[in-house]
Parts: sequence; structure tokens; C-alpha cells
Amino acid sequence: MMKYFFASILVTTCGLAVAQTPAAGAGAVPASAAGDKPDIKNCYQVVRNDSIRLFYDATYTLTPPACASIRRLTRLTADGNFTGEVRDYWIDENVLALRVRYVDGKAEGLVEQFHRNGKPAFRGPVARGIPTGDWQYWYDTGQPWQVLRFPSEGGFRIVAYWDSTGAQRATEGSGYWEGYSLPNAMTSGDKTWVVHKSAFRFRGPIADGRPNGRWESIETRNGKVFTTENFVQGRFRSGQLATKPRYGSTTLSSPEVVLEVEAPNVPAERFRLGPTCAEREQQQRRREFIDQAELPRHTLEHQAYGGQLMKKILSFSSQAWYAQLPDRTPVVCGIDSLGKVAVVLSASGPLQSVVKDAVLALPDWKPATIKGHYALGGFILWVDRVQERAELNPMISSGPRDAEMLRKYCQAVLDQNTKKVP
Repeated sequence: MMKYFFASILVTTCGLAVAQTPAAGAGAVPASAAGDKPDIKNCYQVVRNDSIRLFYDATYTLTPPACASIRRLTRLTADGNFTGEVRDYWIDENVLALRVRYVDGKAEGLVEQFHRNGKPAFRGPVARGIPTGDWQYWYDTGQPWQVLRFPSEGGFRIVAYWDSTGAQRATEGSGYWEGYSLPNAMTSGDKTWVVHKSAFRFRGPIADGRPNGRWESIETRNGKVFTTENFVQGRFRSGQLATKPRYGSTTLSSPEVVLEVEAPNVPAERFRLGPTCAEREQQQRRREFIDQAELPRHTLEHQAYGGQLMKKILSFSSQAWYAQLPDRTPVVCGIDSLGKVAVVLSASGPLQSVVKDAVLALPDWKPATIKGHYALGGFILWVDRVQERAELNPMISSGPRDAEMLRKYCQAVLDQNTKKVP
């Protein structure tokens, strides 16, 4: 079971103080690494002696008000637990986000969460902080999404499911389900809280509320099938990667399909401190860059392209310069707007010349793009002298897009990734 180290929020007549002593209860604040996260004092406002206003982002990570999405008005006990009714509000929309009641530091009774447009998102009962009974979920359109049942023995079952068009795909625990894994969630069939950030959505048939038959995991970034897996009454039996990996087998020893859910009151109870507003802005810019960027592509798979280059390099394996190479040596290659490898740089002059000649015999690339326009890019060819193979890693930059900058970019990448070799 994952362990958290907590620091209690202590209510005083002067405000709040943070004690760096561990505690095991919900509703306490964890110690954070100094320097890389905001001070907790920037994430709350004292209202009364026993009441405070807390600020969170949309994932319930504590954050300063300037970049917060949710505000919570709550009372705290002397040992730092929530008590009484708690209401959260979406700040920009000024509508209710969450309503829950705490008794003895645990969520108790009905929990309700709402979309930003005010429509209900989740609703269901909890007992001592644990989901129980039937939970209803809705799309932000107001249409029903799913009904989950939490039995007393733990875990959950899918009772009903509707797709985004409103068509019911599962009823009484049988049919078809499709959806996303939730971050920081409770794994189905286990009461252990685990951190799991999935880049996949899952789909497949269910029986008795559990996966049964052939399921698929789909990569959210490109919509491609990542794995196909077989389940019997919720138990994983076998699975395969859809694409052969560069190294190793396609056979899965454990499932990628893991259905997870948690009560909406839980994330706030962890009191996680997030990055500063400035760091959040930088993260957002990086995400936007990733969403808009397209790495350079080639008609050959990366493994095959690297293999062709390595074949040429190995034809010089009897020469002294090859024997003097480190175990792994990077060669940085820049691709121009026409898709040609226009820059080849390496700390080893002979290796650089061999690769430069070898790429001329291979087809051109489709260059990197940002928002559909040419971007500085290329690839790093890692030459493994010991295992006699080459690994190719594509790269992209948002810098100025001219020939001189392409060379400077490649030189900077080389400097970061190599030590000088003969």
C-alpha cells in the first residue's frame, strides 16, 4: 500500500502553521521538497479561527489563487482533518464543483461533483470515505455516462454504460464499455490507492460488470491500438502488443487494461502541493508545443533505418578509429525543409564522414513540423559499438528555421549528449 507522509495543518488564532510531523489520517498536508513547489502559505486564506479557503487546480493539487481552478471553503479540526459540509466552486464559472460532508475526518453520506457548466458529473454514497452502493456518472451534456456498483467486499462492477451519442451499450453488467483510466485512482478489485497515469483509453465486452473477452488499449495521442488483451471474468489471461517493440517480445505478462475509479472527494484529501504559477505556465507551453509538433518521419521504421546505417559503419569495424569509439557514441543529424539530412555531426570525424555518406544512399525524410510548418529537427543516431547496433531518436525544436540555425541546433544537441572522442 502506498504510504504518504503528512504534515498537519494547525489552526491558531493567528492563522495556520505547518508542522512537519507525519500522520496517517486523511485531510492532512504532505511535506514537499523544498524549492520546487510553492509554499503552502500561498495556497490558502484564513476565514475564521477554524475555517479556511483552499485553492486547487482542476486535479485538486494545491496551487496559488492566481492560477487556481477550484476554491474550497472548509472547517478543519485541530489535527488537520476536514469536518462538516465542504463545498468547492469552479472559480471562473462560479458554480458548485463538489459537495461532501465529513464526520470524524472521513467523507460520509452523499458525494456530488459537477462539471464546469453546472451539470452533475458524479453522484454516489460513501461510508467512512469508501465508495459504496451505486454511483451515477454523466457527460457534461447532461446525458448519462455510466453506473458503477461498489460492493462491500471492495472493487467495483460496471452496471450500465452509455456512449457519447446517448446509445446504451451495457445494461445489468453485460455489453460493451469504453473509457479512460483515471489518475491517482483505486484499482478495480483492490482497496489500495495507487498512482497510475494512463495515456490510454480502453474498450471491450463486459459480463457480470467485469472485462470478459477481447479488450483493446488505445493510445490517446494518436488513436492507434496499443495492445489486445483477453479477460475471463475480470481476470487477465493473455495479451499482445499491437506493434513489435524494438527489443523484446510482443507478449504481455501483465495487463495494460486496468479499470480504475475513485470517489471525487479523495484527491483533495491528499493535500498535494503543485508547481508555482510560473512553472504551470511553462508546462502549458510545453504541452501546447507537443500537441502542435510533428517529429520527422521516414518510410523506413527507425530500427530499419538505423540498421542500414549501422551496416555501413560496421564495414569499417577493422579500422583503428572504430576500435577507439566509446561504447555508445551519438551522431546528430539535422533534416532541412526538403527532407534531406543536411547536417551530420559527431565528435568522431571518421564516424561523421561514414554516416554522412550512408544517409545519402537512403530515401529522404518528411521533415519535422509545428502547426504544419517546417521546424528544426532531425535525429540522434546512437552507435553502440559493444552490441554492434544503432538506436535512432527523432528530435524537434521550436527555434528559428534556417540552415545556419539547424547546424547550431545540432551542435548544441551534440554537446549535450557526448564527450569528445578521437
